[in-house]
Amino acid sequence: MRLGRKNPVYASLNGRLLLREKAAIPVTDAGYLLGLGVFETVRVEDGVPLFLEDHLKRLAIGLHTIKIEKPAWDPAGEIDRVIEKNRIATAVIRITVSGGPPGGPSTLVIVPRPIPELKLPIHIGISPYPKDPKDAFAGLKTTSRLLYGLTHRWAESHGCFDALIPNHQGDLAEGSISNLFCVMKGLILTPPLSRGILAGVTRGHLLSICKRRKFPFKESPLTLRDLERADEIFLSNTSRGVLPVDRIRGLRRTLPGLKGPVAVKLQELYIRRVELYKKRH
Repeated sequence: MRLGRKNPVYASLNGRLLLREKAAIPVTDAGYLLGLGVFETVRVEDGVPLFLEDHLKRLAIGLHTIKIEKPAWDPAGEIDRVIEKNRIATAVIRITVSGGPPGGPSTLVIVPRPIPELKLPIHIGISPYPKDPKDAFAGLKTTSRLLYGLTHRWAESHGCFDALIPNHQGDLAEGSISNLFCVMKGLILTPPLSRGILAGVTRGHLLSICKRRKFPFKESPLTLRDLERADEIFLSNTSRGVLPVDRIRGLRRTLPGLKGPVAVKLQELYIRRVELYKKRH
């Protein structure tokens, strides 16, 4: 079953299954007051939360880094309960752990949502909001999302799927909801983590596929000039997988998109990896 407007949606709040509209946190929660929290977004296919171990590992790193106690409830177990209660086949589930109220335990919220239809072709832009790669928390998926929220709002207002965020060093880091890849003369390039980007789960699997298949790839800073010269450009995103880009607003009017051989091949191999994961789980 797919999540939809006609059916009630249940969420998990600190181990309790509640109707989504009744799952409320205290106004004194540090996540609400200070943005003190971390989160993960997990795609569910055929009732299976994809690459959940990778997401939970990154969640644990984030909690340790910003010194939030692990929740008293098992996120994996609560995800299973949410999937079962909502009879989910395909959806996205967000796991959020916040600092909780003063003197209290951390708060764990598991909320499912439907995956909206993807609008093709994929157009992206360049965000007017730069980021600092030297920010100690730049690579964490925290609930303090002002930069990413403003960038995504800008992208939507300009008819783009996403926008690439530049950094103060003059190159491009990532999108507000995606990691960046390009292909130049057969070489697959993506910005390194040192540029202040999120270690995306899908990004990690694509690099693993490149290594396993012996595709030439390199983690290297990417500039606007590189994007002007690239043969192909694509994004990676947990909810969508591989997204070949057709146009960059103000920079490239035409790109191969779904006709780009490298992006399409990686898309195919990533889907195979997803199918194998589902069979094993």
